[in-house]
Amino acid sequence: MKLLFSLVFSLFTLLSGQIEPADGLRENSPGVWALTHAKVHTEPGTVLGNATIVIRDGHIENVGKDIRIPKDATALDFTGKTIYPGFIDSWVEISTQSEKTIPHDAHWNHKVIARLELFSQYHPDKKKLKSLHKLG
Repeated sequence: MKLLFSLVFSLFTLLSGQIEPADGLRENSPGVWALTHAKVHTEPGTVLGNATIVIRDGHIENVGKDIRIPKDATALDFTGKTIYPGFIDSWVEISTQSEKTIPHDAHWNHKVIARLELFSQYHPDKKKLKSLHKLG
């Protein structure tokens, strides 16, 4: 019986080493957030000063000035910050002349290319950035 138990235990121990780690980051953040004291653009032309946004499980639950913060919320003070709705696409594609590589270790996630450093090659036009910033 001890031999059978030892063999089964050894088999499961060896098999558990064959499991690939999860791709990406693990979600471990609180489910409820309260972003307080922010300047919030709810739609074009509508701005709320000193407003609060309550986000529950990744979805906006409430936006306004006189909102009660839920007891289970993690409150973050956004004084001096401006929040825009999700109509701004922050995706940026960068083309490079050469692939500058940096020393790296192999990353456990095969989708991460840790040896490429693209940020140091990104030099945006300052005039275009100012005009885009003025647009909001």
